[in-house]
Amino acid sequence: MAKTKIEKIASIEEEIKQLENKKKRLIQEQKEQERNPYCFSVGGVGVKIEFAEGGPSLQETLTAFLIRQKSGL
Repeated sequence: MAKTKIEKIASIEEEIKQLENKKKRLIQEQKEQERNPYCFSVGGVGVKIEFAEGGPSLQETLTAFLIRQKSGL
């Protein structure tokens, strides 16, 4: 059975509401990621740094990385 004009309008309005909700959710997710210093973008690629509990600190990890780079490893 074909939709009436009123049903089509209601359907379109529902789609608009869903898109607006999705837009709000995506904006909120973007804001949350901007606050996290361990999430950033490199060349358009999202990067999230995570560390294991009880593992080395960021400073220790970066120091070890720089030492390896300097020694050519």
